[in-house]
Amino acid sequence: MRKHAVKYENKMKADADGDDYVDPEDGTITLRDLAEEAAEEAAGDGTRIQHRYYATQLGDVGDTPIGQIKRRHLQRWVNSLTEGRPWADGKPLGETTARNVGVWVCGLMKRAKKDRRIKTNPAEDLVLPDPIVEVLPSDIPTVDQVHKLMTVARSGGWATVSATDKSGRPATRRKKTLRNPDFARLIGFMASTGMRPSEIAGLRWQDISDDMTRLTVTVQATRDGKGTKPPKTKAGVRTIPLCLEVRDILVEQREHGKAGPAGTVFGTRRGARHNAGSLVDLWGKFCEPAGLDHLTLYCLRHFYASMQIHAGTSPVAVSRTMGHKTSSITMQVYTHLWNNDLDLVAGAVSSLLWASDGQNALGGGADVIDFPGQTG
Repeated sequence: MRKHAVKYENKMKADADGDDYVDPEDGTITLRDLAEEAAEEAAGDGTRIQHRYYATQLGDVGDTPIGQIKRRHLQRWVNSLTEGRPWADGKPLGETTARNVGVWVCGLMKRAKKDRRIKTNPAEDLVLPDPIVEVLPSDIPTVDQVHKLMTVARSGGWATVSATDKSGRPATRRKKTLRNPDFARLIGFMASTGMRPSEIAGLRWQDISDDMTRLTVTVQATRDGKGTKPPKTKAGVRTIPLCLEVRDILVEQREHGKAGPAGTVFGTRRGARHNAGSLVDLWGKFCEPAGLDHLTLYCLRHFYASMQIHAGTSPVAVSRTMGHKTSSITMQVYTHLWNNDLDLVAGAVSSLLWASDGQNALGGGADVIDFPGQTG
């Protein structure tokens, strides 16, 4: 009784002083036990079962007291979910499942901090796998739309902005957008390489081969644009082939464009490095004048993938150039584009199985068809 009374007294004193009181004993509960508590408190059987399944994916970090868990411990665990789980013979989880498990642990740690079991939440800045969302046809711009965006960025256009009239009532007015040839080249470059906005913002001349036939993605810009960092996954480090038109873009950018610091290919008007956010802001300035404000900058990445798929590039090759961890991710994201090949499947079956000899087999008495590599 005395121990509980002292604990309560300390908590009340901390509340009065505006401090976050944490009893040292509360931090000794393991993450796995915390998960079991959450399962017991679940309202329904389905949620309880889900909690307990997620708890089986905790690995060694599950046996660590929550007061001793650091962000690096959780990040290492999250990475192992998709790269290979030591507790499951090295088998990885799918991206979506891994993300769900990670979100669940973030929720557990957030609740632990709210309940004053830990002072800080080590899961606050955890990098989780990206959710896999199928790209729809409406998310992919046409060739004409890409060209139109480049034209508007190069020559400028009109945008509608919010304003007020003389009486103070809301109104709208037209505003001329500044021409930005650098961004026009960047649009063409992104549509031709499928690079992520942060990767283009961090692209350096040293990452491009001397003959400009390929580039290697090795860094991406940080969120504040003040520096660079490695890609989020190993698959993000990749080589992308460059067509002749992209080489022309690069030559023009080198001769007339604004470079960023440390040899960055695409810089701001003031010579600073872009970040993903600044590129998204620029994109918005030219979408409305082009009549394409339903499109996002990321659509150019989808455009590149769709062009590859329509050209007959294999899922493995598309996955490599896009920087996806596995080709299964590529298939999930762009599944509807490969579904367009269903007629080709029927044609292949018709030409192989139901060739002239195969048709005779329907009537009986036909010879057995020998396929290449068949051994009986």
